[in-house]
Amino acid sequence: MLYKTFKVDKVPYQKIYLLSLIPFLFPLLMLVWGTLFEHTNSITADVPAWQLKTISIILYVQLAISLGCIVYFKGIRLLVATLAVLQMYFTLPFFLVAYMSISGSWV
Repeated sequence: MLYKTFKVDKVPYQKIYLLSLIPFLFPLLMLVWGTLFEHTNSITADVPAWQLKTISIILYVQLAISLGCIVYFKGIRLLVATLAVLQMYFTLPFFLVAYMSISGSWV
């Protein structure tokens, strides 16, 4: 019943589809970055802007890779889009924790 409702393309598995899993590495990268540049000094101390911008760049690169995979993989776009949503579900909390760790202002 469900199979007839949604038209599914029968696309054979290809190794290139593993590229859609690369953005799962970005949350770990964000946590490592936040740990390396943890800000433990007083709140009024200046934090280098490049450390905070790097976290944002990592987030945007992950988003770009996810969107690129959605566009590139024509036969499995629904699966890749679902993976992208799952990846962002993990990434956004890690982004916030890493950003707070670097900036020193915890919510």
